[in-house]
Amino acid sequence: NFELDDSLFTLAKSLIYSMLLAMALMTVVVYLFSRRFTKPIHKMISVASKMREGDFSLRADEKDQSELGDLGRSLNRLSTDLSFTINSVTIEKNRLMLMLSGMSEGIVFINTESQVMMVNPSFYRLFEVQADSDISPLLHELNLMEGMNSALQGQSYKTILSRGPQAINVSIQAIKDETELIVGALAIFSDITESEKLEQLRRDYVANVSHELRTPLTAIRALIEPLNDDLVTDEVKIKEYYGLILKESARLNRLINDLLELSRLQNSQEGFETRNVNISNLMNEVKERYQALAKKNQIELELSGCEEAHLLVTNEDRIDQVLTILIDNAFKFTPKNGSGRISLHVESRLDKTLIRVVDNGQGIKPADLPHVFDRFYTADRARTEKASGLGLSIAYEILKRMNGDIIAESEEGKGSRFTITLN
Repeated sequence: NFELDDSLFTLAKSLIYSMLLAMALMTVVVYLFSRRFTKPIHKMISVASKMREGDFSLRADEKDQSELGDLGRSLNRLSTDLSFTINSVTIEKNRLMLMLSGMSEGIVFINTESQVMMVNPSFYRLFEVQADSDISPLLHELNLMEGMNSALQGQSYKTILSRGPQAINVSIQAIKDETELIVGALAIFSDITESEKLEQLRRDYVANVSHELRTPLTAIRALIEPLNDDLVTDEVKIKEYYGLILKESARLNRLINDLLELSRLQNSQEGFETRNVNISNLMNEVKERYQALAKKNQIELELSGCEEAHLLVTNEDRIDQVLTILIDNAFKFTPKNGSGRISLHVESRLDKTLIRVVDNGQGIKPADLPHVFDRFYTADRARTEKASGLGLSIAYEILKRMNGDIIAESEEGKGSRFTITLN
């Protein structure tokens, strides 16, 4: 019995050891087998996590020929495609932002929830607000949210904002996707201040030309009609009427010639012919030409700075024309009671020649001084029956074409000084 018990115990112990060994071997086999499957799965999980973070450099194992290998290859292809797509979208986004940043117009995009999604730098500059700040309050202040909401309903919206001297054109349009579904609204802000000023100048110019042409024509018609209807029979009166008609015709002719001259100067791209000119000799000739008029009007005409030669390569006729305009103006507004004085002066400074025409006439009002070179300048100083209001504009355009300059200085009641700079 003891031998049998020992044999059974030994057999049981052997079976237990065998089972334990088999279990250990099975555990190792299962572990190794599971590692073979779980390792690529864990790697794929890591790849997916990195993809979610935007890192597409990590790759899943593709060596396995089983379904796990196919899954890894598919995941890698997905990673490559996503990386390419995201890079393409990023490049397009950067290109779009670069283009929007370079635009002079302000751009604002809002989504269907009326939330501001994009603002370009020009908008911040245009409205003088801090970059990257919340512009929603500003849009409400400008009463533009109604226009934004209209655009989100598919209706375009346009308006012009006036902010002090600034004029801003606003255009708001709906943005649709490929299925024609509205996904937001785009607002474009354009600064039209300068174009509005130019348009106003154009309107003023047309109005002024019409007025200036109408004035002599009306006067001529008023003189011709009585003559034509034989209402004036006195020979002296008839001669007087003809004299007035001739005077108004000459005024009309001067106006038309000045308009044509100014138009040629502003539109021509050709430079003036130049040669060596002694400005001192030219100034002496100009003084001699006006000497008789000065004596007749009891105006003292002075010339200084011509003791030495001031040589310059320029167009003598055009300089003469500018001087004639300035001196004519000086004579018109200088007292003719013996107290009037007009001074001409020339000097050289380095590579520049300066010419001054100074009078002690009525001067120019401070408010009018910045506009003396405008066409049809309408201040009292520039308006006489002999003036077209274009003389100083012509002088300015001539000097601009010659790369020169002219500056007006004046004190009301004490006179004016015009300084020409020739290079």
